[in-house]
Amino acid sequence: MGVKFSERELAKEPLSPDEIRRLSGGDPVSLIDRRKPSFKKLGVGDRTLSDDEAIDLMTQEPSIIRRPIFEIDGEILFGFNQQELERLLA
Repeated sequence: MGVKFSERELAKEPLSPDEIRRLSGGDPVSLIDRRKPSFKKLGVGDRTLSDDEAIDLMTQEPSIIRRPIFEIDGEILFGFNQQELERLLA
């Protein structure tokens, strides 16, 4: 059994603000990987971000978005979690 998927390179085709809102389920700040060097270079530090600030940062610098992103049957998974991925594919 094969699984059909589409791949998207965010550096070449960034997510739109609307896509970020939809994928985040209302919490765009949670999509940011604050450990990435590209995030640290933005100089935001540990400051609390508003949803709009988070979306602006992710559209400007897509490399700060947690990856990979899986959307399977309407469920969204950010980052690699083997057990959760297997559950979604079952």
